Amino acid sequence: MEGASSVQPQAPTQNSPPRVLITGGNGYVAQHLIKALLPRAQANEIRLAYTYNARNGVDPLAASLPGPTKDHVLAHRADLEDSDSLHMAVAACKPDAVMHLAAMSSPAACARNPEKAMRVNCPLALLDALALHSPEALLVFFSTDQVFSGTVSPPALYSEAGESGRREEEEPVNVYGRSKRAFERAIQVRPDRTFTRHSSSPRVYVAAALSLSISSSPPPVDLAVPQDRWPRHLILRSSNIIGPPSPFLRQGKFLQWLDELLETSVGPLELFDDECRSFLYLQDVLSLLCALLDSYRPSRPLEGPTAGGNVGRGEPILGAREGEDAKDASSLQRASLPASARLLVGTYNMGGPDALTRVDLGRLVWRARGGERGDCSGRIVPVRRASLNLNFEAPLNIGMDSGKLRQDAGRLAFPGTSMEIAIPEILSQK
Repeated sequence: MEGASSVQPQAPTQNSPPRVLITGGNGYVAQHLIKALLPRAQANEIRLAYTYNARNGVDPLAASLPGPTKDHVLAHRADLEDSDSLHMAVAACKPDAVMHLAAMSSPAACARNPEKAMRVNCPLALLDALALHSPEALLVFFSTDQVFSGTVSPPALYSEAGESGRREEEEPVNVYGRSKRAFERAIQVRPDRTFTRHSSSPRVYVAAALSLSISSSPPPVDLAVPQDRWPRHLILRSSNIIGPPSPFLRQGKFLQWLDELLETSVGPLELFDDECRSFLYLQDVLSLLCALLDSYRPSRPLEGPTAGGNVGRGEPILGAREGEDAKDASSLQRASLPASARLLVGTYNMGGPDALTRVDLGRLVWRARGGERGDCSGRIVPVRRASLNLNFEAPLNIGMDSGKLRQDAGRLAFPGTSMEIAIPEILSQK
């Protein structure tokens, strides 16, 4: 196990700063989150660590993190398919909060290797390691909007329980969505409080529940007395996140690809007009996660119910103080959660306020660059994704209603910025 710093982890004490572990540290959102939390780590308000996985064993961020920050951030090599490495990383950190961002996130790659997708995206060893070394930790899991079937017609939106609460629409159509849904269930359902018709073994139950992720027909499983396996959890079903390139490795995302093509392509650009998603501003995500950490005290027992997006109570740990003015979330100043929502627990949709197609997004990019490129007539050509063979299944309309998250977290913590505002802000940062 290798680290980006020579600083050795110390055993946590009652008064030591809370420990935050980010999995998948070289990923897009994780890099931005590390950058956002660095001031807190440098002020000794938190102890920050992240995991990485590289075939050559070299931490991709090691050469990119600013020199002075390396003394405030620990790196741990951990493979989601390797139970030993996960246990070593968690044992070294003993985290109070885990931001689980690591994933096999390409639907095409998941379709090519569904077994690997299940092992990576449903890492039961992570839960085992946390239960052994950090049983009181807050677990924040980034799931996906692709847990929904996408069979509803716009402008219908999915709530946390599916459109109109119908459970059949919470069944994913592709391997990626199924593997993410499987880990949701692994977090939500305690195997020792459930059984199958064929065996009373908890691990057999888990295996049966997870087989639902790959097969199209459910196995004969009874969910008897389902209870949260990990009560302190927050599952965020994230839409496609739009933001600037990653701060350390300078990785672009869909927006950068789209902007470059609109700028450099000579002919028309074909974009889907029948695939709807609630594109989400990265800044809103970072604001929510920072506010969540600012408003969570791991040593205080959780109070109240935890299922289905309820709100528990907790205390601030990172510096959100009574009477402190909340700042504009776009500047990533501290915007603590409302007193009634000091700890969000359960499952929430996390998307932007509008369900948009790629054509819609392309036109917004063009408009933001309008002074440079002139009229977009003829440059963006709508095409039907439903008529194409992508070699993997993908839902069409997975626009989500994220009003519950905005209500429970508060608009300062999760403002719900529209793409009409977000895209010009992002492109102006180039």
